[in-house]
Order: sequence, then structure tokens, then C-alpha cells
Amino acid sequence: MDRIALLAALADCSLPLRDLATGIVEVEWDGEGDAVPLLGRQLAAVLKRHLAGELSAADVELWAAMVESREDIILDPENEEALEYALYELANPDMTQPLTPERAEEFVRFFG
Repeated sequence: MDRIALLAALADCSLPLRDLATGIVEVEWDGEGDAVPLLGRQLAAVLKRHLAGELSAADVELWAAMVESREDIILDPENEEALEYALYELANPDMTQPLTPERAEEFVRFFG
């Protein structure tokens, strides 16, 4: 899978997280060239999957940490600050707050 396809799959969380984590370490970090956007609806979709029991809180944390660490995933300019904050919170529950169903629903309402 090429870098852009892998990054798009990461943004959508459309592959198993283990496969994404393995693949993401094999691609360049700086991402010179094309970038992949992350939209609020994509973050909301991941949280809807969590609320449906498809993804654990640890899965969401891993996904958010992988997205947050990529320079070649750009945040939607219309929601950039909110997305940045949400990703930080989701990727760092020990430093912010644990992911609860109520918090997930708040993010889904905002980004959904």
C-alpha cells in the first residue's frame, strides 16, 4: 500500500488498527509532497464506532495518537483548533480525561 492510501486509511480508520500501526511505521514521517486531510466527520465516525462497541477506548487512543503524530495528515482548516484539541485529548487520556460515552457523544455532536 502506498503512503497516501495508508494515510487515508488511517484518517478513516478503515483498516484494523494493528495493520495501520504496522504500516505507518514503514512510511516516511515528513511526508514531503501530498498530504491527507482529517475532517471532523472522520473523527466523529471513529467515536461512533467506539460508542457502538466496535472500538475500545484504547483503540481510539491509539488511532488518535497515530493521527496526531503525522505531519502529512492535515486538519480541516474550518475545524483545525477543535480537531487538534480533540485529538490531543483522545491521544492523551492520562493527561486530559478518560474517554467516556458522554465525552464521545459530545465530540460526535460537535463534529458529526
